[in-house]
Amino acid sequence: GKKAEGQKELQRFSLLTQQAEERKRLIQEVRHQPADAARWYQLGLAYMRGEKYRAAIQAYHRSIELGYPSEKPYEALGQVYFRLNAIEEAQRMFQVALEINPHSADVYNSLGICCFMQGQFEQAIEYMKRAIQLQPRELFYLNLSKAYQQLGRIPEAEAAYKTYQELKSHP
Repeated sequence: GKKAEGQKELQRFSLLTQQAEERKRLIQEVRHQPADAARWYQLGLAYMRGEKYRAAIQAYHRSIELGYPSEKPYEALGQVYFRLNAIEEAQRMFQVALEINPHSADVYNSLGICCFMQGQFEQAIEYMKRAIQLQPRELFYLNLSKAYQQLGRIPEAEAAYKTYQELKSHP
């Protein structure tokens, strides 16, 4: 009862403290090395973990300006904008990430979710199927199942859900 609640609250406080310390450390690091794109990206991730989305956006943009050598900052920006319910902006960031790395299953899945959220279920299915081709993960099958269901394509929804259950029970 009360003891378990207290322990859970203490763990939460400890995690928040660790996150704040990590952000503080990374802020100091980017002050000492302001041209380090990787550090700015790491700072963006730290802000994301703390749900400090506006600061995360600034850090990711800085890492991009400094030439971060992959799609990751764009993918992360897509995640931030998605959490802020700016779905079109999220989709735009995921598209840029895909231009940089056309083999990212996570980005295809994220684009599928953006399309799903906008009611573009056919396009969502295409993105999700591509994600599965690249990396057949349980979450991707679950998302695909939901998209098929929205279109009333029940046999396909059931097949995708069955695969999801199989992958979930045999990781």
